[in-house]
Amino acid sequence: KLKKDVNGVAQEENPVLNVKASVGDWDDWMVDNVSMDPFQAEALPGWTFTAQNIVYDHSIYRNSAHMGAFPTGYDEGKTMVAGDKMTWQGLYIREISVKMPEALEFGDDNDKGDKRLKISAEDMFFDKSGATLRVGADDVLSAKTGKAGGWAFSLNGVSLEFIQNNFNHCKFDGTFDVPLIEGEIGYECQILHLGKEYKDKKEQYAYVFRTQQVDSLNFDFMLARADMDKNLTYF
Repeated sequence: KLKKDVNGVAQEENPVLNVKASVGDWDDWMVDNVSMDPFQAEALPGWTFTAQNIVYDHSIYRNSAHMGAFPTGYDEGKTMVAGDKMTWQGLYIREISVKMPEALEFGDDNDKGDKRLKISAEDMFFDKSGATLRVGADDVLSAKTGKAGGWAFSLNGVSLEFIQNNFNHCKFDGTFDVPLIEGEIGYECQILHLGKEYKDKKEQYAYVFRTQQVDSLNFDFMLARADMDKNLTYF
């Protein structure tokens, strides 16, 4: 049984499912802008599920205004007639997300608002070429929560992108504090599939890791202060 969720609290009322459909003929019909109130399942108390802007397009003449843009690298020739976007047919979902229970909250003690970890899949296209989507999570681990050998670190965001059943991109970023040094250093890591840019290297990947100064770094034990250029890569 499903129950409507309001700010992480299950209500006694059922969630409302909104559906809009339009039909012209067999080649021109669409179930458009399907959405549902945030909800919890009785079997999973505290877990909040959300689904927004779901479209099933079975029209060769039009697309829904609620659809997002096709990502860079999407091969339109596999799903469209002569590159005409209006002929695309398939299932589109703007976002499906889940928030974990309060017992699994992340973030600093001073943070305000909802600190529950949210995992979401966005801009999903399901068609005859496969699945295209982005999956990600934000504010995964705070600098106060994550510590390793005196190194405080945060994981601000993680995202993965798949295009037509193929891995395309992965990224994660955050900050870390170095023992004996006052000030935060930001980091960003990317894993890129080179198949689209280099036709002869379809199974090869580029790994990029860089750091950027967030605060001025104070080396108290050396009576020194350092500034790192934010436009340079150090690692």
